[in-house]
Amino acid sequence: MPETVARLLELRQGQPARVHELTLGTHVLGREAGVDVLLRHPDVSRHHAELHITPDGATIRDLGSKNGVLVDGSRVSDATLTHGSRFAFGALSLVLDHAGAHVDRLLVRSGELTVRRPRAATNPSSPADSPAPPLTAPILVALTFTILLGALLVFG
Repeated sequence: MPETVARLLELRQGQPARVHELTLGTHVLGREAGVDVLLRHPDVSRHHAELHITPDGATIRDLGSKNGVLVDGSRVSDATLTHGSRFAFGALSLVLDHAGAHVDRLLVRSGELTVRRPRAATNPSSPADSPAPPLTAPILVALTFTILLGALLVFG
């Protein structure tokens, strides 16, 4: 069974949130039987939107629904979502709970850039996918500086 990497929370006034577990990949959201995520609400179209979950977040695309997709109060045809993103299908409010995206955002905010999940290479010639330069030269410079500084302090 594929691993759950995100959750979609249906927020209904006066009721506990209904939770839909999501795996990596594309999920069709709607109110018709047979969709990937069944949302039983009169404002939801039979095939309302497509939600694509990645290790870093998600994208949502309207499938020509009657009430559209609202992200941050604006109607969109497609949008990028991250952990905590709120969006709506008419009066139905939804929240994306994506732990991986949340951890990444916290790491970046704290200045830690070394811990990242690997991503699939899309363009092998792009700078992000090229190997890091060798560290030999900077290490030799630092070592030489340390020796010179030590000599200066000892023989001063």
